[in-house]
Amino acid sequence: AAKEDPAPADSAEPAAAPEKAGTNGAPAKAKGDAEARATGGKAARILSLMIPRAHLYHQDLDDSIAAQALDIYIDMLDSDHTFFMAPDIEQFRKEAGQLDDMVKAGDLSFAYRVHALFMDRVRNRMQRLEELLKTKPDLSINESYRWKRKDAPWAADEKEWNELWRLKIKNDHV
Repeated sequence: AAKEDPAPADSAEPAAAPEKAGTNGAPAKAKGDAEARATGGKAARILSLMIPRAHLYHQDLDDSIAAQALDIYIDMLDSDHTFFMAPDIEQFRKEAGQLDDMVKAGDLSFAYRVHALFMDRVRNRMQRLEELLKTKPDLSINESYRWKRKDAPWAADEKEWNELWRLKIKNDHV
């Protein structure tokens, strides 16, 4: 059977999702031995049982806690909102209601998919950076860059994303 080729690195489209390897959703290239594959899923199941005991208000792992954990995970990966785009975040949040059940079942495929997309986005931006560095930024144009981006919106599309990075590099140049 023909395998789907990943999207080219210069595209903002994510690569095809990696094949599921084990019951915890680890990507095929990160398999390792069977014992290592099972460890992540087992840890997720244990965590889901421990949260009600460890949580300040003894809350169960539910949709609300999972959504908060998702926001923390996304912010950990992309704290300045320059790698993911708004459609990525919207898709992640659509799936947030299933995360608690996935973790309870030891299924980590969502976290692996988010991380794989993040890595695709990083590779894409490194290629974009190489292109941008081939020419000096035009300093005669008065432009501003919001460098404290923790609360800034993610780029709506690839055109906005590219402009954001052009301004980021110009700001770094100055």
